Amino acid sequence: MKKIIRPLLTLFFFWILLGFTVGQPVLANDYETLNASIMRPDPVTLMDWIKKYKEAPKADIKEDIQNSLMQLQESGIGASRDLSSYLPYNQSNMVQRNQGSCGNCWNWAGTGVLEIAHSKQNGVSERLSPQFLNSCKTDRFACCGGTLEMFATWYSQQALAIPWNNTNAGYVDGSRECPQGTSSRACSTITKTPNYPITSISPVTIDTSGGQNTAINNVKNILNQDKAIWFGFFLPTQAAWDNFINFWNTQTETAVWDPGQYCGTSFNNQGGGGHAVVLLGYNDDNPSNPYWILLNSWGTANGNRPNGIFRMKMNTNYDCQYPYGGYSPLDAFIWQTLSVQFAGGGTCTYSVNPSTQNFSNPGGSGTINITTQTNCNWSASKNADWITFTSQSSGSGSGIVTYSVSINTGGQRTGTITIAGKTTTITQNGTTSLSNLLQNPGFEDGESAWENTGWIIWWAPCYTGIDCAFGGEWLAWLGGYDDAYDQIYQDVTIPSDATKATLKFMYAIETDDIGWGEADYLDIYVTRLRDNYRQLIDTYSNLNYTPGWVESQTYNISSFIGEAVRIEFIGTTDYALITNFFIDDVVLSIERPGAVLSERLYLPLILK
Repeated sequence: MKKIIRPLLTLFFFWILLGFTVGQPVLANDYETLNASIMRPDPVTLMDWIKKYKEAPKADIKEDIQNSLMQLQESGIGASRDLSSYLPYNQSNMVQRNQGSCGNCWNWAGTGVLEIAHSKQNGVSERLSPQFLNSCKTDRFACCGGTLEMFATWYSQQALAIPWNNTNAGYVDGSRECPQGTSSRACSTITKTPNYPITSISPVTIDTSGGQNTAINNVKNILNQDKAIWFGFFLPTQAAWDNFINFWNTQTETAVWDPGQYCGTSFNNQGGGGHAVVLLGYNDDNPSNPYWILLNSWGTANGNRPNGIFRMKMNTNYDCQYPYGGYSPLDAFIWQTLSVQFAGGGTCTYSVNPSTQNFSNPGGSGTINITTQTNCNWSASKNADWITFTSQSSGSGSGIVTYSVSINTGGQRTGTITIAGKTTTITQNGTTSLSNLLQNPGFEDGESAWENTGWIIWWAPCYTGIDCAFGGEWLAWLGGYDDAYDQIYQDVTIPSDATKATLKFMYAIETDDIGWGEADYLDIYVTRLRDNYRQLIDTYSNLNYTPGWVESQTYNISSFIGEAVRIEFIGTTDYALITNFFIDDVVLSIERPGAVLSERLYLPLILK
């Protein structure tokens, strides 16, 4: 089947380039992943969530701001507010703001509100770790859903937040689901230093009763206090969720979603559920189309939403409810924010000196000077294990951080130390040169240098909306049909003066074959051509499916130094339930003694 489909897809790509209007298809795994991430609490839990939302203290509505908003409203003058400048995410890392199939949107939304408060109070725009709560909150697994009240209660017990860049604090639970019951990362492995101490934290509810105009102005009031809003919404049926997921996946960031279209629909326990996002701002410059700006935790919709946001209709029903058989009517929306105070909070500015530091290959020690106001807290984090702090990595007011750089026996390398959002870049010379022996490693020249069984190397630029290449516009696609046997290989000689040889590549695996064991395989071989000795380097199966592009481990193939070898990928599938194996940017890297070559072996990691 794939042998027929592949040429048809190629024609489809060219139709797009010629300007035909074609609807963007949704990737097969997107719907299942997003649908699994929706919070679906049992009725008792759900009603308890609503009860605590209504009982929470009311957010402080500033009278001067409210008067200004009402004057603008009465005058028919539009305005806008956007807190994105306080957000520590940007288009280069927004793809990582993706909860996957884990139902912890409430944690991501709470972390987003906390990040903006941290940025505003401490002058530090730094990603905070949602994995910290996922791994360390043990009374109820985070992937099973939750509320801002649960988020604030847990953080009040910890009395600190930690940066995403702390060791093991990056998010890894994207493939977890509620029934699994625990995080994939143990709390004990997460480094809690550096951290940002929290003096107090609690949820407050924004009053949206009293009519549409009052509700809108109250929400705007909070945003104009430079506070982000935790917005939770329930949809009553699976059909409603299907519509929202389709809106997210296929529309651009300029499209406006109307949540009020489902008001009055009975809430169904089997299909209904909730989701939480961060309300960042608003725009009512166009009085016929005013909207709210919301940050989701579903990545970038395969590049369709590079800022991770969507717009929501402002002129909606703020008293929207769903009849809920046997229970009180269910409020469709939850509007809350955090009353939070970081230790040393205030208007702080920071500078670090130097901003760059160079070391020779033996390494050495360095010092970074921090300048800030008295009582302004800071902490330092690093992104490389060859950099070691030799002083305290956190403090208050102006100070210094000292560090050491270990000996470098490889190629040139670069690391960073980040202090209060300011970065010092550390570059160290190497003792070896690095080079990639493979020709056409990213398949950008089509089949050049690669032998294959046919219809393996594909043009797949990301603007087509189809599964797209990791780097550039070409990839290798193995499998994708029943009873497949797809092979691609390249012959190359590893020089005898190399001191080390390694192989790595980017891969992505999509499958319909989940739950029935291993059935489809991607095998990676290195064959010594002089005697046809063949070594199996690794095997991936349908059970190793990925949420996007993943970098393989680095395979040491130094035993083949001085030999002519074949680098080979073979994809096989059984008679049913297909699996797609995608390969890109294959690197056979060698090290040689000599001057360092400034060669970039990999493109930046951007999951589409």
